[in-house]
Amino acid sequence: MNKVAITGYSDTKFSSDDIPIESSMIAAVKLLFEQTPNLGQKDIDVVLTSTNDNKKYLAPIVSELSGIAPKISHNVENLCSSGTNATVSAFSYIASGLADVALVVGAERFDSPGQVLQWDDSRGEFKHPIFWASMFTKAHKRKFGTTDEQLAYVSAKNHRNALDNPNAYNPKNTQLRK
Repeated sequence: MNKVAITGYSDTKFSSDDIPIESSMIAAVKLLFEQTPNLGQKDIDVVLTSTNDNKKYLAPIVSELSGIAPKISHNVENLCSSGTNATVSAFSYIASGLADVALVVGAERFDSPGQVLQWDDSRGEFKHPIFWASMFTKAHKRKFGTTDEQLAYVSAKNHRNALDNPNAYNPKNTQLRK
């Protein structure tokens, strides 16, 4: 099994601006290439996009508009686990030897409803998964006496960790290849 490492990252500012999702993804890819001088478009073997807004074939669009010609490109959508699943897929492509470098790009729009499938429609009034999270949260609060303040603490901690952790991945101090 090949060794796998994260060699670079970028992010964009959260916004409620009406920007097409592919534009947000391309902005993040452009910033990644600017921040990672030893990484070029020709190095990318796999492009994976991760979003609930998967009405478009985003991986090929992002690839083409970013000047990348990958061997493999596709969208990974699995509700709240989409980003994790895209990362696991990238890891698997590299570890298996199918690719040397994978690019994972995730984005959401402020108005993205996510997917609602026929199965979801059969669930009745609360057909969208976001409602399920709300119901599970309310049930947890009733069962364990969890307060809104405690839930807010978890959210704040997760946001702080998300801001702190990328600093561990300094693209200037890592190698590009496996």
